[in-house]
Amino acid sequence: GLLAGLCEDPARWIAYRLLKKRGDSWGSALTLGAGHGGIESIFVGFSVLVNFMLFFLLKEGDLQLPAITAGDVASYWNTPWHLPLAGALERLIAITLHITLSAMVWLSVRNRSWGWMVGAILLHALFNVLAVLLLQTFQWSAWGIEGILLILSALCLSLLYWIYHRYVNPLRSSMDHTAK
Repeated sequence: GLLAGLCEDPARWIAYRLLKKRGDSWGSALTLGAGHGGIESIFVGFSVLVNFMLFFLLKEGDLQLPAITAGDVASYWNTPWHLPLAGALERLIAITLHITLSAMVWLSVRNRSWGWMVGAILLHALFNVLAVLLLQTFQWSAWGIEGILLILSALCLSLLYWIYHRYVNPLRSSMDHTAK
């Protein structure tokens, strides 16, 4: 979990530094996060589609793979119908997280403060570690884990709202007053 934060969040920092003036707006922070989370979701969705097609072909007998047994195929098709919806919710939560992380790293670059960067890395690790911990150690259900992550996602949205009103909106207000 920590490794994802140590790799992805410094990459965001580098992106903002490379973008220079194009990366110094609130919109660029939101766009980078939505793009990162969106592309990641497309890759995950594509892998789900490939698995579906693979198991469909295995079920119909059109494909034989020695590493996949008939029990594996039956297990795939006996998965409750609602579990893929938990995966879809997880992707929405991930997009919210990536937008929040991008805003935090943007603030780190904008304010020349490493505190926001460290916070982004730790938040990233928290999401990843918590999901694995709840599943592996406590054996929570997918919906229980997604429920906890949804609560954290709501807190991320609150943090975004606070960041906007604390750091972005006051800037716009002062620009409006100087323009008049």
